[in-house]
Amino acid sequence: MKTTAILLAGGKSERISVNDKTTMLINNKMIFEYSLKQFQSNKHITNITIVCSDKNKYLIESVKENYNKINTVILGGESRLISVFNGFSDSIKTEITLVHDAARPLINERLITESIKYAKKYKSGIPVINQSAT
Repeated sequence: MKTTAILLAGGKSERISVNDKTTMLINNKMIFEYSLKQFQSNKHITNITIVCSDKNKYLIESVKENYNKINTVILGGESRLISVFNGFSDSIKTEITLVHDAARPLINERLITESIKYAKKYKSGIPVINQSAT
């Protein structure tokens, strides 16, 4: 079953005092690349659409050649809803589509695969991770 991943990387980073958190470097890799790598290496993902902003499109496109599952890099909108809509509008249509916030780099293979499994079973799903008190 073919599966598309839409990575949302077009946020405004308003709660953090940087220009764009998805392109911040950690260990010489942009934050969004940690998520991108997980989707790229997952055997169930057939293609990836990245939704970005004007201010980070050049940086995001600069790594496109390293990830063969990236289908397109497109601009988002003024809100998350519009960005998700743009992602669905411009992505390859598949049986399952996963949407992930690329500023959350700790996604892993298990969560992606289980999300696909439950989407197949229930036709929809939202992954939830238990949080511990800090």
